[in-house]
Amino acid sequence: LINVDDNSIDESSKNVIQVGTNQYWFRVKGEVKAMIAEYGSPTLFLTLSCAEYDSADIAQYLRK
Repeated sequence: LINVDDNSIDESSKNVIQVGTNQYWFRVKGEVKAMIAEYGSPTLFLTLSCAEYDSADIAQYLRK
C-alpha cells in the first residue's frame, strides 16, 4: 500500500482537466490571453495541415 496524505492528493489532481471540456478551453483561452498581455498581439500566425506539407508550391514558398 502507498500512504498518501490528503494534501498531496489534492496537489497532484488539481491540474487534471479532461481535454475538450469547457474547463479545458477556458484554461487554454486564459493562457492565450496571458501570452498576449505579456508579449503583445501576434504578428505572424500560421495554421498548417498535413496536406499542406505535400504541396510542392507551398513548400517552395515557405523555404523562401
